[in-house]
Amino acid sequence: HQQQGLAQRERALVESAYMAARQTELLNHADVARSLIAPLYDTKREDAAIRAEALRLLGAISYGIDGYYFVFDTGGRNLMHPRQPELVNQDLWDLRDTQGVPVIRELIARGHEGGGFVRYLWQKPSTQTLTPKIAYAISLPRWNWVIGTGLYLDDIQATLNLVDQQIDDNVNATMRWIAGIAVLGVLIIGGSGLVLNLS
Repeated sequence: HQQQGLAQRERALVESAYMAARQTELLNHADVARSLIAPLYDTKREDAAIRAEALRLLGAISYGIDGYYFVFDTGGRNLMHPRQPELVNQDLWDLRDTQGVPVIRELIARGHEGGGFVRYLWQKPSTQTLTPKIAYAISLPRWNWVIGTGLYLDDIQATLNLVDQQIDDNVNATMRWIAGIAVLGVLIIGGSGLVLNLS
């Protein structure tokens, strides 16, 4: 029981450290987006051309296999999504994932708060499967934009499954040792009793 309790604490610690690292990584990606479009945003121009250039720049950069940026207006209309272009110009305000999370509303709310994280399920581009994701959103108030980027979390599940397997293996090995020692103890005690009786 103590070993299982220790295993649960170890699993929680691994998950917590992993999520902290992922959140730090997302904050860095958000800073990249800010830096990239700051020269355009800081011009104070409001015309369509400057906004189109900002969307082009954000759509052109990616990181890793499944890392990208997406942009919504504050009403929930998708302005740019490089991996799912079919979403562009769609009103996604009421979009919910399969667990009922109002994804776009939450991202916009976090953006209005000055930046924040949202966890939800989304289609992973490389596998085309619904995958847990954590995203970070920031806002550009003058343009009424929310810029987001996210990381998929299926690799943490694989890591946690490996931790669980190692823990199970350790528990089973410990139980085998306990059983072996118990059997040996019974044999020694029984043998000693037999020797005493015979003598």
